[in-house]
This record gives sequence, C-alpha cells and structure tokens, in this order.
Amino acid sequence: INAVRGAPPATIDADMSSLTECKLEGDRFFAQLILVPKGCKLLLRSLGLLSQDQQAACLSHFLRCLLPIGYQSETHKDSTGIEMLVQLLVKLIYSIGLLSLVDVLKHFQASYSDGGTHLLICTKLGALALAALLRRGHDEYAKDESSLSAEDKDHLLKWAATCQALIVRCQGGIDPLFNAATQGAISALPASMIVDAEVMVDFLYELGANANQEQRSAICSELAKIASNKGDAQVKEQVSQLLQSLNWTVG
Repeated sequence: INAVRGAPPATIDADMSSLTECKLEGDRFFAQLILVPKGCKLLLRSLGLLSQDQQAACLSHFLRCLLPIGYQSETHKDSTGIEMLVQLLVKLIYSIGLLSLVDVLKHFQASYSDGGTHLLICTKLGALALAALLRRGHDEYAKDESSLSAEDKDHLLKWAATCQALIVRCQGGIDPLFNAATQGAISALPASMIVDAEVMVDFLYELGANANQEQRSAICSELAKIASNKGDAQVKEQVSQLLQSLNWTVG
C-alpha cells in the first residue's frame, strides 16, 4: 500500500478510460483486491491491524478508483456489491484522524479534474463516498465545543478550508447531478450505477452541512434555477421537496 503523501497525482477526467481503469499501478492492485468479495471482507476484518498511515493510504487508493470500482461492481456479477464497498469506505473514513483525512481529501482533489468530479457525483458509489466523507466533518462540527482542544479546533479549521474547494467544485456539477438523479440515464453508464434521488439528497445535505452560508445559499439558488429553466411541473415539485427535506430556504 502506497503512502498518501508522495503518490503522483493523476488527472481523472469524464472519459471512458477514467471510468474503466485506475490510473496508478498501486491503485489497480487495491481495486482488484476489493472487487473480489473475499478480498473486501478480508480488508474489512483486518483494518484494525493497519497503522493510521496505512488506513489513510487505503482510503486514498479507494477514492482515486471510485469510478472503475463502481463500474466493475455493476457490470461484473461476481464483483463485490455496492453495500460492502460502502461499508469499507465508511469504516476507513471513521478509522483515521481528521488531520489525516484532510491530507486524503487534498490528494483526492488533486487527482480529479472538474469534469471527473462532476461525473463522480453522478454515480451512486461516488456520491455515497463523498457524502460519507463530508458526514465525518459534519460529525466533528457537531461535537460540544467545550470538549475540543486547541489542536482539535485547528484541525477543524484545516478541514473547513479544504472542504471549501471541494464544495465549489461540486457546485458546478449540481445540474448534471440533478439530471442524472431524475432521469437515470448517462451515456456509457449502466443504469444501476447512476445516482438516484435518495442518494442525491443525502449528498447535497452533507455538502450544505459543510458549506458556509454563502455557499449554501448558492446551492439552493442553483437548485431553484434548475427547476425554473426546465419549466417542468414534476421537476419543480422535486426541487421543492428536496429543499424541504434539506430544511433550507432560498434567500
């Protein structure tokens, strides 16, 4: 397992090669391991034997390979199913410290282009993975401030700063995300791989929970604009229900 630091960034774009293959050799080995159900189960059971750096490295490998892992999981019947893959993702995310997670998130952002990020959030596994990452930050924000040390607060500030760039990038993909979730069709992607409305709401909620007020208002405005531009009564109703479920209001 390669360390998180030092692994060369590889641009993951919205193209077929990014969808079907990992860009780095170490990533390919990791993806092949967890796409075998027994390999994924083995890693789940042995995570406690790995150091924090090794756990962070596993998560970094996983995040860089979300597209090909999700694609193979849905197109090869003997591959590990999405439920077990998400279980591993969540366990990795909650196994490492917040500062290590900041490093992983920075490396993730260096690995994906804007288009690659937008394609990723249009997939069920990608949206679930980013929602889980953002939920970890949300959980840290929810802790009683009096229980946080000065170091904890510094780590939270670093997390918030790193999240801002991710949120800005994801904002640019809200329109294709909404189209994918409501229409269920993206060229070259199996239908079962595409994000659905429930997962989209979960992702957008966590995106907003980590966003500042200005960004949250922008997300709401973008959703309202999507409904207005489409001029479809059903789409408008979906947007209205989404905003209500997120408990946000458009200013």
